[in-house]
Amino acid sequence: MTYLDRLSVYLGDRYSATYVHTTENQAERFLRIVGVKPAYNRDDILAYVNKLSHDGIKASSIRTMIAAVKVLLYANQLPWPLDRRDMHLGKGNEENVAPALSVEEVRTLIRAVRGMGPPEEQSVALASIWGFRTAEIAWVLSHGCSGQLQHVPIKGGKTRQHGIYPPLKEVMRFKAKEITREGMHKVFLRLMKRHVRDPRPREGFHSIRRTLATALFETGLHPYKIHRYMNWKIAEIGGVYFKMPMEQIEMEIWPVHPFRGAWG
Repeated sequence: MTYLDRLSVYLGDRYSATYVHTTENQAERFLRIVGVKPAYNRDDILAYVNKLSHDGIKASSIRTMIAAVKVLLYANQLPWPLDRRDMHLGKGNEENVAPALSVEEVRTLIRAVRGMGPPEEQSVALASIWGFRTAEIAWVLSHGCSGQLQHVPIKGGKTRQHGIYPPLKEVMRFKAKEITREGMHKVFLRLMKRHVRDPRPREGFHSIRRTLATALFETGLHPYKIHRYMNWKIAEIGGVYFKMPMEQIEMEIWPVHPFRGAWG
């Protein structure tokens, strides 16, 4: 049995499908980058952590990814070589977030990918219309879509589901084709360089998500509706009681969506 086979047996049916999918994906990523070895030492794990940090992944996401690696090693009865002090990820108070693109730059990307097909057209649609994160875009492309975005795994073991704006019905019908998060980043860099400008440090599909969020807030929509649409947790107590259906939220967002017109 391979390391991934043993991980699958270990997880069994005791965890949610989302947790299993995330853990297996992160374990496969670790093995692909670090390699399959009879054991892993402190330098192996820290080199992987350093790569994730260099790629601009947030500290909270790195901890989640390393937790999956720890489960992988545990499932294969391999020792965990780090102690708690080794996982220090603090870089001061500066938040490592992707810089936003301008609204016109996103519209330029949309015009450039129209008719390209997957992964270019679909990835830009998922980022610009629904604000999908890079990992979420990779998941949708890897699983295919029949014209309805249903139960896409997101952070925290939850899922998101959206309706499809009518001009995008055909765009969002495509067969599954495996692609990684790193593959998605290469798609973004290639599109930016060919059709907009040279990409800047830390820019990626998450930059489009930031542009969309900013533009939606500028429309004057209630923040709770934008939070639900973008799949953010609402910190205020009132958010606990805000249960407007996604269909109704989308009906209010579509008419003022900054990129709706660019898609048709």
